Amino acid sequence: MREDRKAPGTLFLVGTPIGNMGDLSPRARETLESVSRIAAEDTRRTGLLLSRIGVRTPMASFHAHNEAKRIPEILARLARGESVAVVSDAGNPGISDPAERLVRAAVESGFAIVPIPGPSAFVAALVASGLPSGSFVFEGYLPSRASARREALRALRSERRTILLHESPKRVAALLDDVRDVLGDRRVVLAREITKKFEEFARGTAGELLARLRERAPKGEFVVVVEGAPPGEPLEASRVLGIVREEIAAGRTLRDAVRAAARIARWKEQEVYRLASEGSPFDAPSHEAEQESGSGPKKSPVSEADRFVRYVILLTIVRPELLCEDLVRAHVAHLKRIEERGHLELCGPFADKRGGIVILRGVTEEDARTLAEADPFVSSGADRYELRRLDLSSRDNDHMGMG
Repeated sequence: MREDRKAPGTLFLVGTPIGNMGDLSPRARETLESVSRIAAEDTRRTGLLLSRIGVRTPMASFHAHNEAKRIPEILARLARGESVAVVSDAGNPGISDPAERLVRAAVESGFAIVPIPGPSAFVAALVASGLPSGSFVFEGYLPSRASARREALRALRSERRTILLHESPKRVAALLDDVRDVLGDRRVVLAREITKKFEEFARGTAGELLARLRERAPKGEFVVVVEGAPPGEPLEASRVLGIVREEIAAGRTLRDAVRAAARIARWKEQEVYRLASEGSPFDAPSHEAEQESGSGPKKSPVSEADRFVRYVILLTIVRPELLCEDLVRAHVAHLKRIEERGHLELCGPFADKRGGIVILRGVTEEDARTLAEADPFVSSGADRYELRRLDLSSRDNDHMGMG
């Protein structure tokens, strides 16, 4: 076992309080006082800490904007036999900050690394959350851009471990909104001002907590603890279809979108294909079954079970050299305008090497034919529409890359 001594040439990672000064350990104070230099993420904040505990060790700034310059300097000090302590703004250095790169460089150079543990906001939030704490994943701050944040959440859909995030008060409501939309209305705990006077833990579903935040402006940095995906429970059809749409909107092919949805929702891929192409609601009673049992009102020719269409438009490119991104984009832009008027539902595009692009499905055969006649690109003679009813057991699947 390593002796607890501050040998020359050692890099110390010192945990500091995250709000309550009483959480600084005697060992941390002793280390800060005995080292040759303190590398601090914020010298002003660390200076206040050192002043309160009576330590006068010289400091040097060490943060994301100067790490390229500072890391060689710190390694040079270690090589001269000096000891250096690294501290972050609060908590333990080395998690989501430049100390991670410094530690890697020090290890590669053969220097000793000694952690001096201290408080951790996300660990404190986890153990007090009431959510499963035996297994968890820490993601830190998700991207600030909405599209990138939702993409990061999509990657966590099937994560069964408890998820830990950090977020600022300006974006915590947007994060909860995305959690509800992408992961579902799961249990969430918002922890703020941990170890401080106004420490607070708010518990509820993502939707419930979002409603509370809209009534009262959030203050303080947040740790967001999100319940993991429920084990063994397949998602309902509407959620599966939503996943397929989101994956396609993110630029994935229909094939990849279906595979992702099947994995996340714990459905068979064939069932997801059927849902995406026909919109068949699997666990809902069929129109015919309702008519025979006498339950439910009489349906119009387009029944409730058929509200997601069974027809698709297959765009065939007559001249293969015209199969390019610009042409696809032009078609999709036109179809989106029709979709906005409520006639059709976009479900693609999907292209394969043979030129077929599944563009969309229409609520009725009449609507689908109307679209084929209305698209201005048809008149150019460069392409044509074909109306098809999909049979997923047929070779149509292979033609469209769906088999």
